[in-house]
This record gives sequence, structure tokens and C-alpha cells, in this order.
Amino acid sequence: MTKTFITDLDGTFLNDQHQFDRALFADVLAQIEAQAGHFIVASGRDYKMAAHVFAGFEERISFAVDNGATIKTADGQLNAVTAISPAGLLDLQSQIDQMGNYPADGAIAVTTDKIYSLTPVDDLIAEFRAIMTALYGEFHRVETLQDIAEPVIKASLFYGNELNDKFINNIRAVNGAVHATTPGFGVVDIMAQGINKAVSVKKIMAHYGADPAQSYAFGDGMNDLEMLQLIAHPHKMPVADERLLDLGFATAIAGHNESGVLKTIQQILAQ
Repeated sequence: MTKTFITDLDGTFLNDQHQFDRALFADVLAQIEAQAGHFIVASGRDYKMAAHVFAGFEERISFAVDNGATIKTADGQLNAVTAISPAGLLDLQSQIDQMGNYPADGAIAVTTDKIYSLTPVDDLIAEFRAIMTALYGEFHRVETLQDIAEPVIKASLFYGNELNDKFINNIRAVNGAVHATTPGFGVVDIMAQGINKAVSVKKIMAHYGADPAQSYAFGDGMNDLEMLQLIAHPHKMPVADERLLDLGFATAIAGHNESGVLKTIQQILAQ
């Protein structure tokens, strides 16, 4: 029976080295394809980063990335990008300013092909800065979001876990034109209002005519919550945000460092 599998990346599918067992994935993906199934990556990462991670497989899988702001299906027939509106950017900049201090580890915004920094580029974690520079070229330094001429798909603020919830609550209290969430790791991601992983995964599944009853999802963070609530068979990782622990989700049979998602999928496919 045709099955759809959806997975988050960091803390879920990828190990602590931001890698995965490519040989095992090739075998599992072939099994999914043999059953006319689908594999969807649903990540807070932007498309360039996610496609780079899956180099060699990227045309065989679908993406709901930028926390759902960017959609790209394996068949190439559904490609969509939802940018933050000018009103949303204004709301967001206002909330950043009202926090009284910029994120300690930096603040960025991405467009389709450029990356901007609202803080000195040296504030960004060196490993992250190197990865993003390799994908996008040099960072463009701006003072405010209003200085960015192209449509902004996602902004990411590196406040640290102690300030994440405060900022997210501030955004939600305004009930404005942006949606804020966190994948963990000290990051707050902001997209257009109404955008999350569940919304875009639902569109991809509808595009393929996938059976909702045969859908399986994996996640570990609060930016996975809507997706896990949408899917018929949601799985949290053994180590997940504590707010996901008591919501009745099944648990993957192993953690992200032990290819837990792929091993759980193997078990499901064998049923």
C-alpha cells in the first residue's frame, strides 16, 4: 500500500555531524519508490541547504522547507515560495527592536538566492557562516529588514533558548502578519503568517493524491508540532522537546544518531 513518509532534519533525520547513512537511505528510498510512495523533507532549513544535504537524491524526494515557506515536489510540478509581506517585515523589525538587544549569535534573512545579516557577520557561528557562504555567496549586511529589496522567505534569529520563548510569545501576542516558531538549538524562525510545515506537507500530499491514513511523520521540535498533529502516524524522536512528550505521539525506534527514522521506516515498510 502506498505510504508517505515525512521527516524533519536536525535532531531527527540527521546525526550530530549533520549527516545520514546514505547507503541505508538509498535502500529505504528504493523500497518506498517500489511501493509508489513518497518521501518528504519538512525542515526549517532553507531549500539550498536541504538540497545540498540530499545531493544525489534531491530529484527523487519532495521538500517543504523554510518551515513550509518553500515547496518543491520530486516531479517538479509543484514549486511554491511564500514570502513575508512588507507589513510582516515591519511587524518583525518592530518586535526585534522592542526586545532591546539584538540576538547574541546573530540574525539573518534569506531570499531565493541571497542571504542577509542584520548583525555583524562575525556574530554568526563560524560553522554556520561558512556553510551559508558556500551556498549563497557573501552575506549582505543590512541595518533593518526594510533595507532588503527582494522578497524575504524566512528570517532566523539566534537568541539562545532562554530568550526564544519570550520573543515567540511577543510575536504571537501582536497577532500580526508573521508566524514565529523554533526548531530548538537556540533559533527562532519567522515566516509569513499561516505558514508552517503542516500546511505545505498537506499541499504536497494533495498534489500526489497521497492517502492521509497512510502517512508517517518524524520530528523533535516545536516547529514540527503542527505537522505531527496533522499526520495519521506521528513519531517523536527519543530525545525531543519536552513539550512534545505527552501528546500521544509514537516514538521512533532509535535516536537521530542511530538512523532512527530510517530504521522505523524499514519496520513500517515490512509490515
